[in-house]
Parts: sequence; C-alpha cells; structure tokens
Amino acid sequence: MKNAGRIYKVIFSVLVMTLVLSFGVPQSNVWGAQSATKKVTLKVLGMYCSMCPIKIRVAVEKIPGVVKATASLKKATATVWYKKDKVTIQQIIKTIDGIGYKASLIAPNKAAQKKEKNNDPSN
Repeated sequence: MKNAGRIYKVIFSVLVMTLVLSFGVPQSNVWGAQSATKKVTLKVLGMYCSMCPIKIRVAVEKIPGVVKATASLKKATATVWYKKDKVTIQQIIKTIDGIGYKASLIAPNKAAQKKEKNNDPSN
C-alpha cells in the first residue's frame, strides 16, 4: 500500500505541474495569426517522461514569434507554428537544445515532395 500512495503523489504532481505550465503561457494569439505562420516539425531526442513534451512546449512558446508548439513523446517530435519574419528554425532548435534535448529537422519525405510538386500551381 505504500507504493500506491507514492503513485498517487506522482500523478497528482504531474497534474498540478501540467495546470501550472498551461496557465503560464499566453494563448490569446494562437488562432488569430494562423494565416501568417509557417509550420515545422522537428525530431527531438532525449524525451523520457510525460513532462518532457510539456517542458519543450512551454520553452518554445516563450520565443517571440512562436504562435503555438506541440510535442509528442511517442513520436519524439515537436511541431511549431511560427512567424517566419520574427523567429528562425535555428532559434527554435537552439532553444530545445538549451533545455537538454537534441532537436533536428526531419528530412522531407520524398512522397510528400512529389505530391507538393504535382500540386504546384506554377507547373
């Protein structure tokens, strides 16, 4: 029964931390500027628990010019919507690396590139 108490404390701590981190990030501009944003998905190595994606999201959303960020422990990725004229992908990668993870661009999928080329209106 001692272990059950610890498990409840850990779960409670994770829930409290999630709430605290969620309210610490301004969300007012998330949906208003979607048309002027770019999206990038990064590979992120070093995530090992459920708090890691939250830590990444909070850190990245603090960067001026980032509109929204998500991270997935299961996929080991972070997806970031950002204003190209205010922040660079390298700044986003540097921020993720700075909090203890290793971020890198995902190589574009050849099938996706082919689809984009076929849908390119300039062809």
